[in-house]
Amino acid sequence: MASTEAKSDKVLKESFKYEKTISKQEKVDELIFLFAEIASEFNRLSDKRVVIYLDDFYLVNWDYQPDVIQFFHDIYKNSKNDSFCSKICSLPNRTKLNKDGKVDFSIKDDFSPIRLDKELYDFQNLVEFLLRITSNLQPNLGLSLTDIRSLFSNEEVLSYTVVATGGVPRDFLVILSEIIKIGKSESAVSIKKEHLYSAISDLRQDKEQNIEIECDIAPEKLRQAIEIIQTQVVDGLKTNVILYPTKLVKEHELILKNLINLRYLHVINENMSSERVKKESFTSYLIDMTFYATGKRLKQNFEFRPFWIQDSGHRHIYLRNAPIWNFEDEFAKL
Repeated sequence: MASTEAKSDKVLKESFKYEKTISKQEKVDELIFLFAEIASEFNRLSDKRVVIYLDDFYLVNWDYQPDVIQFFHDIYKNSKNDSFCSKICSLPNRTKLNKDGKVDFSIKDDFSPIRLDKELYDFQNLVEFLLRITSNLQPNLGLSLTDIRSLFSNEEVLSYTVVATGGVPRDFLVILSEIIKIGKSESAVSIKKEHLYSAISDLRQDKEQNIEIECDIAPEKLRQAIEIIQTQVVDGLKTNVILYPTKLVKEHELILKNLINLRYLHVINENMSSERVKKESFTSYLIDMTFYATGKRLKQNFEFRPFWIQDSGHRHIYLRNAPIWNFEDEFAKL
């Protein structure tokens, strides 16, 4: 009798045995629907939308970026009444929209990009843009663009300062603060080129510290590329502007985009012709001033090209006559 009861109890226990395997994707889908429901309900109760800003998105691991983008896009699709949306704040060359082999998203069809920076090629508008940013940092001071301009001994010094920062607003504000301090310490009545050159070393240190953090190739390779630019372009060609063959830009994309993201190279114009080689297209790059500003001056016998200057025919003569150069294929493809 006892044996029969034990067998029945065993059968009963086994009959209630249950196993379920839950995949990561199922859990992700649960979160998507949960957040979509929360956003929809919030919209119903408050008549307001939920907007998430993903700042410095380029710091997200390159391979994970498509998954994060897809996650927030799915929340948007499952939310009612457009109650949810997300904004990505990133660098174009450091943003991966799709997994390898996929073409789900495109800038043209699925995103509305807002460019926060002006191009170096449009130099005068870039200068005005940076001055407006500076004058509006503290509106209560009532600083005008003319007030900011008057800090510089002449227009050329202002132009060189913009060049020194590659037109990047953050770098412009940092370097402007530093050269004002240097000028005040020397009791100068205005900012001069030597003040700018003295402050350049701080930018170089900042770039070097970011190599390990923001580089998505081997740091050793990037440092090798920096040394090549120093040796072949700055010391060899003695120029701050180069024309890079368009047909090689795509092939050498990985090394070029890392140099751009770390602000060692700055794009001036992506479609430039050359006076030296006809019927060929080039991308013009500005070599960062940290390569050729030493102490209180530029390197000796260095040919600084004021690339923004145009002739009577509105041609950028200093760009079109710039040396043609590129990384050796063997190095760039490593």
